[in-house]
Amino acid sequence: MGLLYVTAAAVLWGTTGVAVQLVRESTALTPTGIGFYRLAIAAVVLLALVAHRPRPVLAALRSQPVVLVLVGVGLGGYQALYFLAVASGGVGVATVVSLGLAPVLVFGWESLRARRLPGRTMLGALVPWCPGALVPWWPASPASCSSRSRPGSRPRRVRCSACSRPSARASATPPAPY
Repeated sequence: MGLLYVTAAAVLWGTTGVAVQLVRESTALTPTGIGFYRLAIAAVVLLALVAHRPRPVLAALRSQPVVLVLVGVGLGGYQALYFLAVASGGVGVATVVSLGLAPVLVFGWESLRARRLPGRTMLGALVPWCPGALVPWWPASPASCSSRSRPGSRPRRVRCSACSRPSARASATPPAPY
């Protein structure tokens, strides 16, 4: 059953950026508004899940109130910043940065805390990450950039799939060749 929970969590987490993009395009919500509603819904669900056992929750609130507030502020800040990143840089860039930055920060924090340079294992994990993190910024060929409008079509604001720059691209598909 645990594998099912982890798989479901991974699927839900992995679709967050795309879901935010779809919600932004179909509603008037801002990225921070989406983050607020996401956290509010999650809080209601979590409270419903622990409603039958309030003692551990209350004990945690009493024993570590500052830590719990800091965790809440951190989660809220992450949600807002991630959704703003999706809005300004696209889903791919925001996801790569958020996924890739966490290990670097953890390694850096661990090295500072231990007061020593990263060992071979840490460096062996970080070195392959660096080129992979640069993929979203790798220059595409100019021919693949779709940031130009097609003549005779109504432009709309979208992001170029090749370079992630905001652009006015035609909303109409080109006519069939036959």
